[in-house]
Amino acid sequence: MHEGHVIVEQIKAQDPSINATWTLDDNGQPDVVIRNVFDREKQDVILAWAKAVKQQGRVHRRISLDFQQERAHSSLPDNILRTEDF
Repeated sequence: MHEGHVIVEQIKAQDPSINATWTLDDNGQPDVVIRNVFDREKQDVILAWAKAVKQQGRVHRRISLDFQQERAHSSLPDNILRTEDF
């Protein structure tokens, strides 16, 4: 759980306007969710920030980073735009 929190905090430290949260997947691995970032280049920058945390040795487990389009005021799940595992 700590590792997902570390990545989200790093992303928010770089850009507080990013809607980043984390949870655990069914296997107990951290799953970081980024909502409403549609630009592929901005997604790549966010992914680089997250990977840097792992390269620094602050995160050791496999991380899944999901970019999603939020469906506000809906019971339907968000649209997954992109998923990266590292």
